[in-house]
Amino acid sequence: MQSQPHATLPPAPLAGSMDRALQHLAELSGSEAIRSLFGNELLMERAWLTGARFSSGRSTSGATRLLHSLNGVIAITLARPDDWALLPAWLEVDDFDLSTDSEQAWQDLADRVRRRESERLIDQGRTLGLPVAATGAHRERLTPDFSHLFERDPLNSQAINLRANQRPPRVIDLSALWAGPLCSHLLHLCGAEVIKLESIRRPDGARAGHSGFYGLLNQGKRSVAVDLGAPDGIRALRTLIESADILIESSRPRALRQLGIVAEEILETHPALVWISLTGYGRAEPRANWIAFGDDAGVAAGLADLMQSATGAHQLAGDAIADPLTGTHAALAAWQACTAGRGGMIELALADIAAWCLRSTLAQSDEQRLLADCRRWWAAVQDAAPPSGYQGRGIREPVAELGADTERVLAKASRPC
Repeated sequence: MQSQPHATLPPAPLAGSMDRALQHLAELSGSEAIRSLFGNELLMERAWLTGARFSSGRSTSGATRLLHSLNGVIAITLARPDDWALLPAWLEVDDFDLSTDSEQAWQDLADRVRRRESERLIDQGRTLGLPVAATGAHRERLTPDFSHLFERDPLNSQAINLRANQRPPRVIDLSALWAGPLCSHLLHLCGAEVIKLESIRRPDGARAGHSGFYGLLNQGKRSVAVDLGAPDGIRALRTLIESADILIESSRPRALRQLGIVAEEILETHPALVWISLTGYGRAEPRANWIAFGDDAGVAAGLADLMQSATGAHQLAGDAIADPLTGTHAALAAWQACTAGRGGMIELALADIAAWCLRSTLAQSDEQRLLADCRRWWAAVQDAAPPSGYQGRGIREPVAELGADTERVLAKASRPC
């Protein structure tokens, strides 16, 4: 499998890790659609589709910035209005102008961060629920090992042959934005039936974003929308979860528990269910309450430090890089577990997966070569992003409106076997 479908630009950091995961998934599923995918394109396609530009010290959306503190560099993502509202408490001031998300506001924030220590900023930010991460000596030392989830299992070929005469796996996708929807998109390309379940009160925020990118990740899925603030909606949610072969969710553990959905209890009565839990830093306390988005999770994993070694300055590697890395590896882990008949919880954290992909890449490649690749990529995207003539993979299946399939799906799920 090639790592670069567009010769005009060098591959993004860790594109080879994506290619290895896609190749393994293609071998397991026999999917020609998966076999035709490129890791570099999955890493970069949102930026290329939206025409986003890469700039020093900031994400393509501008919502994540690398800011110098008194003793280091930190990343903060302010993607939601509520994040901006938390800044006075984070900075422990009462005179920060919250009237607008403007470059002047960012400059004011940068000036104030420069006078504070990284440790205090990170601890206070996580307590408040802000997506923050540090570089260098102050960042998390993540040492995950996910090899057991992605290693090739000789029994899988037998499991796939047995499943060929059965119905496709049913995937219930409760996730939003990028990592989870990409996971279920790849599972759909493997042949799974995917049902996207959203709250009527709070649907997937990506619906309000770039329609082409949203459609790309959500084409071919059926849409169910319920009121998760009402008993009937919670009952519908439980019914669909209990009908699933694979469940994908990207909420903090307490969110589903507040609805009476306890993963451990459901898995005890439905041991064949593969439960994919996508978080920022994991399900264990205190990390279960730490918020992360793809860009700042990549910083926590050490990728900004990698870029600093390559370019001389801390930069964000890719476009929300931890999202596509995690979504792709989640699809591989889910398909492998489901087809081998191994149910249970699979926990994948954005920061952990990005760190594991970096460590795996370094184990398979000369560090100086990796740094040179990162340096070439960064120089290229400064001058030419997206590639000239890039059209994208295209939307080839219908993209359901919110709740378009609710009645049909729920009626079928409620019907006794």
